[in-house]
Amino acid sequence: MKLYHSIKDVSAMLNEPESTLRYWEDEFPETLNPSRKDKVRGVVKLSLKERKEAKTSHKTLGVRYFSDDDVNDARLIQYLLRDCHLTIDGARERLKINLNGAEKQAKLVCRLKMIKEELKAWSKAMDEAAKISQVS
Repeated sequence: MKLYHSIKDVSAMLNEPESTLRYWEDEFPETLNPSRKDKVRGVVKLSLKERKEAKTSHKTLGVRYFSDDDVNDARLIQYLLRDCHLTIDGARERLKINLNGAEKQAKLVCRLKMIKEELKAWSKAMDEAAKISQVS
């Protein structure tokens, strides 16, 4: 298991463009804050202040490294925006008011989607098995 995921990996996991993840990072800085590779300090989590200073001075912030928690935060934002159809402001408000409840709901929906995919796969396999037994 990887300790860190690249933005490309996270993009593939969530089926969202990399640009969307970068946008979410700007719009939800308190929630989504992947680590950055610093030439001197190595992989570090930058504070909100450090991120703002680096952007205004046009310093490079370094390559993003998403931990499993960062991926879960991105999934939570995705759930609020895509599944709950909230606006950016609505999602921000929801995160401020009830972060724990939103996280639990997002995890539940994610798990249900996985179960649905497993059931579809089992159904397809059973259909294929039935076809094979009819031929024999």
